[in-house]
Amino acid sequence: MMQSVAKGMLLALVLAQPAIVADAAAASNPCITTVPAGQQSSQAAIGELACQVQSHRLLLFGELHGTAESPALLGKLLREQPAARPIRLGLEWPIELQSKVDTYFRSAGTPADRVAFAAGRDWSWYDGRMSQAWLALVDTLRDLRRQGRDVQVFTMEPAYGTPADVAAAGGYLRVKEAGMANAIQEQLKDAPPGALVAALMGNYHPRVGADVPDRDSSVTYRLAADHPLVLLPGSTHGTFWAIVGSRNRAAVQTIDSAEPPLPRGEMVIKVQADAPAGVLVETILLPRFSASPHP
Repeated sequence: MMQSVAKGMLLALVLAQPAIVADAAAASNPCITTVPAGQQSSQAAIGELACQVQSHRLLLFGELHGTAESPALLGKLLREQPAARPIRLGLEWPIELQSKVDTYFRSAGTPADRVAFAAGRDWSWYDGRMSQAWLALVDTLRDLRRQGRDVQVFTMEPAYGTPADVAAAGGYLRVKEAGMANAIQEQLKDAPPGALVAALMGNYHPRVGADVPDRDSSVTYRLAADHPLVLLPGSTHGTFWAIVGSRNRAAVQTIDSAEPPLPRGEMVIKVQADAPAGVLVETILLPRFSASPHP
């Protein structure tokens, strides 16, 4: 009897992190911890993914920058979290923008507020992060806050220091991954019980498995002890807005695979087998991406 109880306690610790669900209704009717793999309707998949997120306190969301669909998907998953659950959303924006983010987040979100927020040096590099879709995601969180939800937005990209500082720390990539992981860990430490800490970043940063010869250059490996759920949306067709290559100007880029696109309203979910122990990584194939340009 004692042995079976001990095994049950160990399983609970592995599958559910401390203080995961703050909503009593969700606790009495717990969500599933797995999502059926394979092709299914987008509506069903989003509901299942949102339910799955409830069993994790850390969500790493890795996107191809410059699309409308990926930030919108993340917004839907966050909106579907229990009303009593605090949410902390991290964005791969420079930490120097935090005060501007706070100002916009507390604003009415008028066109003038958006213009003021999107002005400045940081918005002159069109790599897909400074996009209409990312601002719309912030607006989603801002609306939740106006409804009385406990929601905050934080920035994650660190200040790099001098080239000598960067070289001493192992290069720009290590500095960035360490800085973003540290920002997320601070939120995990300070967030209220039951909170969800979610982080939106480029899909290069949370990669796992054979794609990561240097595990210090992956946010997922740096945060593996926190048992994150990693979601990686992608598509084989469509467009995105970004700079591709050192000589390319910001423009709409095209994705055009030989394989046919998924039917509209469908998704394919796959579990990545070579994830670190205790980490769940799922790829989400969407029918088509559409470019989300600069505000």
